[in-house]
Amino acid sequence: MLRIKAVFIDLDGTLGYYEHGDLAEVVGKMYANWLSKEFGVDYQQTLSVLLNAVKIVKTKPSLDKSVAQQILENLSWELRIPIEDLDNATDIFYKQKFVQIRENYKARKGAKEVIEYLFEKGYKVVIATDPIIKRFGVLKRLEWIGLLEYPYCFVTSAEVCRAAKPHQIYYLDLLEVCKVKPHEAVMIGDKLENDIIPAKRLGLYTIHLGREMKENKAADHVIEEIEDIINIL
Repeated sequence: MLRIKAVFIDLDGTLGYYEHGDLAEVVGKMYANWLSKEFGVDYQQTLSVLLNAVKIVKTKPSLDKSVAQQILENLSWELRIPIEDLDNATDIFYKQKFVQIRENYKARKGAKEVIEYLFEKGYKVVIATDPIIKRFGVLKRLEWIGLLEYPYCFVTSAEVCRAAKPHQIYYLDLLEVCKVKPHEAVMIGDKLENDIIPAKRLGLYTIHLGREMKENKAADHVIEEIEDIINIL
């Protein structure tokens, strides 16, 4: 019998989705283009440096700094741009450019009902998105799909996480902040490599939103629609 106390639930691809491709990839290209124009640096070089910085926080993060700080420091060093200028340009990017994706960011059918159900059942709920986007961008996405005004245990973002998915520190920190043990938590997400496999390795219960992947054996459960969570928890 499950004794789950905390539910870690992914955002992009699980509760919400971007209509025109992978959100992280789209935002990464938008951000690189923004920095390229702001500082007069080559776009391809900027994108390459950014992708490498993201790879580092996913594989070999510096655990005494936030993901946001690590990415900015890497960009600053490689592009020879003062970190204060990068930080300011990043804030402007989110307020002027990131918000443009709003009209194409949608809620999954049943997402709101699932979140309300989880709180009604007394679970500690974490919005466990890959924390390579700053808090402003995470909260905006939650706002756009009507999921902002809930008392979450934690909402992951680049400023408050030390590592990004699939690094195990990401999941260990979530367990710590919610004060639960691995077997008392469930991870729900749509990506095997980011959401399911690393959480399972630590002993978390896992639910894969797998549409067309019902035969995968990595997760404890595979569901086709987000509403199916209600039948499990």
